[in-house]
Amino acid sequence: MASSTLTKKGQTTIPKQIRKFLGLSPMDKIIYQVDPKTQQVILNAISGNILELRGVVPHAKGSTDLKKQRVKTKQFISKRHK
Repeated sequence: MASSTLTKKGQTTIPKQIRKFLGLSPMDKIIYQVDPKTQQVILNAISGNILELRGVVPHAKGSTDLKKQRVKTKQFISKRHK
């Protein structure tokens, strides 16, 4: 079983075997999920790129075409500045 010590600042070092298991590297982000029923904390590594999250959250009106949105925005701005 791996363990670590909490500092006065609330910081800790994640043990090497846990970092290896999660595939963590320096500057990686970690999500802490708390389950109040079981009083367990689950660590998950955040990896990848923000663009990989596209489409994860459903939009009420469907997805937005960013290229079309950029064109509309440019048209709106050009009309304001005329």
